Amino acid sequence: MKQHFIYLKQFSSKIGKGYFVNSFDKQTGKHIPTNINNICAETDLYTLDDNREINNDILAVEKIYANFVEPRYQKAYNLLTDDTVFRITDEQRIKIIIGILQLYMRNPRHLKNGVAVHTTEISKQHLAVTEQICNIHKDIKI
Repeated sequence: MKQHFIYLKQFSSKIGKGYFVNSFDKQTGKHIPTNINNICAETDLYTLDDNREINNDILAVEKIYANFVEPRYQKAYNLLTDDTVFRITDEQRIKIIIGILQLYMRNPRHLKNGVAVHTTEISKQHLAVTEQICNIHKDIKI
C-alpha cells in the first residue's frame, strides 16, 4: 500500500479528481504539474511487519496518523493560514507545535527508526512474559 510521509493536499490545486503541485524537472528545466498521489510516498511505510504473535494490527501506525495526527495538522494549518487570527492561545500554540512535529516524525528515516525501537521493546516484553508464564507452569504440580 502506498503511504505518504508529507501532507501535500493543502499545498495543491484540485484539477479534475486529483490534487496537483508544481514540480521542477532538473533535466528539462521545466515546471510540470504532478499528482500528489505520485510523490512523497513509500510502499508500506506505516505498515508493521506481519508478526501476529506480537502485533494484531499491521496498520496500527497508519491508523494513528489518520485518526489522531492528521486532524490536528489540519487544525494547525487552518490556524496558521487564517488572516483574522493575530494572537494565539497556549492551546493553539500546542496545535501548531504538534502539526510541525508530526511533519518531522513522518520523515521515513525517523519513522522507521521509531518503529524499530518500539518493535524491539515489544518483542523483549513479549519474550519476558512468555518466559514468566512458562516458569509458572513448571512450578505447578498436577
